[in-house]
Amino acid sequence: MAVRVRGAFPDWSRAFIAHSQRAVSVRQYAADLVPGLLQTEEYARAVLSLGMTLNGAEHLGERVAARMGRQQRPTAPGRPELWVVLDEAVLRRPIGGGDVMRAQLERLVEAGAEPHIRVWVLPFEQGGRTTRWAVR
Repeated sequence: MAVRVRGAFPDWSRAFIAHSQRAVSVRQYAADLVPGLLQTEEYARAVLSLGMTLNGAEHLGERVAARMGRQQRPTAPGRPELWVVLDEAVLRRPIGGGDVMRAQLERLVEAGAEPHIRVWVLPFEQGGRTTRWAVR
């Protein structure tokens, strides 16, 4: 499934998006935000509205629509295995307000119940860690 990204996202992110659309496995560590594939629309809108590369409300709408379109891939036939490790800070950082965060946390719980999706939280007490991500 092709997702419209030209104009919606900056040049530097298009290669990653193209690779992720063909991936059989996505593994990601997130230190500050919920990864785009697991974001609710409201959370995505709040995150993307912080971007310094926006050219107005229409551009924001295009980015949100593109991000939501990418989320169809993990539920489609031939979907990738998705493993995500969230730093505890991701859960504690209030993006978009209480209602947005509540819905986002519910989305993470629902996603983690899917057989092909694994969501872990790295607690603050864990100490140091390495940051790695991979798309295969």
